[in-house]
Amino acid sequence: MQPDFRNLALLGTVSLLATAMHTSLATAADTTGYKLKTLYSFCEQSGCPDGDAPSAGVLKDPNGTLYGIAAFGGKFGDGTFFSLTPKTGATYKFHTTYSFCKQANCADGEKPEGQLVEDTAGNLYGVTPLDQDGSPTGTIFRLSPSDKGWKFKVIYSFCAQDNCADGGSDDGGLSYKGQAWGKLWDGKSPLFGSTTIGGANGNGTIFELVPNGSRWDYTVIHNIASGRNPQTPLVDHDGNLFITSLTGGANNLGNLYTLASGTWKETTIHNFCPGGNCSDGDEPAGTLALDADGNVYGVTLFGGSANNGVVFEHPASGGFAVVYNFFGDGSCGSKPENLSYGNVSHNLLGITYEGGANNKGVVYQLAFKNGIWNETVIEDFCADGNCTSGANPGAPILEDESGNLFSTTSAGGNLACNGGSGCGTVFELKKN
Repeated sequence: MQPDFRNLALLGTVSLLATAMHTSLATAADTTGYKLKTLYSFCEQSGCPDGDAPSAGVLKDPNGTLYGIAAFGGKFGDGTFFSLTPKTGATYKFHTTYSFCKQANCADGEKPEGQLVEDTAGNLYGVTPLDQDGSPTGTIFRLSPSDKGWKFKVIYSFCAQDNCADGGSDDGGLSYKGQAWGKLWDGKSPLFGSTTIGGANGNGTIFELVPNGSRWDYTVIHNIASGRNPQTPLVDHDGNLFITSLTGGANNLGNLYTLASGTWKETTIHNFCPGGNCSDGDEPAGTLALDADGNVYGVTLFGGSANNGVVFEHPASGGFAVVYNFFGDGSCGSKPENLSYGNVSHNLLGITYEGGANNKGVVYQLAFKNGIWNETVIEDFCADGNCTSGANPGAPILEDESGNLFSTTSAGGNLACNGGSGCGTVFELKKN
């Protein structure tokens, strides 16, 4: 999702809300250590059959091929699935593998969003939040490699039950145990996801999807009551789910809760913005991150000391704390969305949709050392002045086995597209 920015007053000093494993904060800006390379700029072909506005990050398979999705463009204007295959000389070959809305009444889905999942057999899985010409129901799909190319199949269509008791509109993607530390899905254990509408309370659902021979068993494991707009679940080492809601909760500004593995008993960890000053953050968005010690991290779009968002932590030992504030001062970025943990660098990696020297967003890392969190800006977009290298990143960062970083931007690139603002890019930040 892209942030729904609001003009709110500046907030007061950040306060820690519970005892956390980490303490004070520090900010630093440094663009050294990585070199930006634009791997592809979208809508380079007339009419954008290659795609427009990539809506998620990229997945890298064991052979080095990158896969992703774009929410618009394609043969039918409703998004694409694409690949970038490495060639000699550190270049990539781009290929549009599938254009959505190919089937009658868009039964295959429209405008795909959320991260792709790959299994150990090389199949890819994703979601669309829309189908049937724009109704908020959506699909879960699989793309399977074959000698004749990729074979597309819808494995579940949302709102299949009366009154959408199964939920509808998943725009965050799927998750599974082991995903957080870079393992491929085993093709047997459950996949998890969230929907934003339907369910017993009309607020969406958390679901489990399990392969069962030639069919898939879909089960609602949680009907959302107080939260609104649930984000993609994070699965920890023990199979527990951690979930944030963008809005709703006790203060209608989002919450963080867990569902215990197997029983799916809900336990609220934190309701954002108690007391109204939102020093703890406001509207948690995007993916959560899990480190090797079981600590869970996330970001909020708003709130904090300058109302530009925060990074928060739920330590494995329990509790909740703000560990970083985005000040929006032209250096550290603002309005963060999505967070990941680098299993090579052992740092938190993220993006901000806005902020930075050019107000077009940044890629940053947070490293914990000597009791202090330090932010390093890895890339400040639009430094060239015309954004041909990309602008407004919104997707999670992927760190590969060599420490190189990959993701997408939603704007910039080919400036002949979208009235001069560009249609987005796939980029690499190569570790020096």
